[in-house]
Amino acid sequence: MVKLKVCHSEQVDTKYALEEIFEELKSIPSEQIKAAIVFADIEFDLEEIRSNLISNYHDIKIVGGTSYGEMSSTVGWREDSLVIGFLYGENFSVDSFSVDNISQDLGKKLALQFNSSEDTNKAKLCILVSDAFSIGGETIIKNVREYLPREIPIIGGMSADQWAFIETRQISEQSVYTNGLVGLIVSGDFKVGISTSTGWEPKGKKAIVTQSEGNVVKQINNIPALDFYAQTFGTKNGTFGEYPLAMYIEGKVAYFRAPLKWDIETGIMTFAGAVPEGSEVAISTTTREQALKAAIESTQEACNELQNDPDWAFVTSCAARRQLLGTQAESEIVNTLSVIKNKPVLGFNSYGEFLDVIPKYPDTPGFLNESFCVVTIGKG
Repeated sequence: MVKLKVCHSEQVDTKYALEEIFEELKSIPSEQIKAAIVFADIEFDLEEIRSNLISNYHDIKIVGGTSYGEMSSTVGWREDSLVIGFLYGENFSVDSFSVDNISQDLGKKLALQFNSSEDTNKAKLCILVSDAFSIGGETIIKNVREYLPREIPIIGGMSADQWAFIETRQISEQSVYTNGLVGLIVSGDFKVGISTSTGWEPKGKKAIVTQSEGNVVKQINNIPALDFYAQTFGTKNGTFGEYPLAMYIEGKVAYFRAPLKWDIETGIMTFAGAVPEGSEVAISTTTREQALKAAIESTQEACNELQNDPDWAFVTSCAARRQLLGTQAESEIVNTLSVIKNKPVLGFNSYGEFLDVIPKYPDTPGFLNESFCVVTIGKG
């Protein structure tokens, strides 16, 4: 059974944070530790983390990246911290893959990775962490899905950089990247429960995306995209990351797309995921209470799917949720722990959430914004 040991340090220096984490880890037999899932503030030295993990555990697989907030069952929610979840135990296996420069020939690079990797037919779960700026999340999911069985859930998120939107980093046992994709494939005798929710609801009237390319939106209702937002908020200088576009499919809200950046002169807006031309959309909003309620609902549903108490859980929460919650950011993980009592939980705030679960979420592209995603792991 695959188990999770969560080690979370509030030391701001990489060296001292690692010393604290390795001290916590002494209770676990080193031969049972097979993988490390790493989330760290942008100021941490990921190369130092990588080299130390390999020095201490030679065959360890590593996946992770920089985050906008780190979550654990041991500390709660923190910023400027380092959290590492170690997968250990017996009768399970892990494989990993990593790609640099993902905006160029991602499919070909993944093909080389999977041709040399272990058989994925027995896989139960894939955890992904990627750069947020190199390529759209839907493209990442589409390419990775080609090499994994349809029934295998793909979860995780895009790394972050303290809401600066300049550069993120990813880590694997092979290297540290600034525009990479890293993944961990876990196989074994265990069950997976998955759920997601947002709490966001459409606020404005429906509109049509009249000009866009991928995640770059030039016009909505035949006016610059930023002007469309200004009609609602009365300014072009607002903080719009908390006000995503609701994406409609057959008249119903299927998912959301959050704006990452915008140009005041041109009115062009760049979103965290693709906003196809011709899409029916509406500006959306929520309250802290609605967002926190959604997090509890997701956790409860993910637990219910197992039909037994989970052994541990993995959580991805959108960075925009953190912005919205402000001083209440810790409430998400506190509420999760109130449902998953006395069990290890690992999580982070991301610039976009991977949740490709077929056929449970048939109307989503496998890449979400503003969402709170919970994965529970239990006995098979």
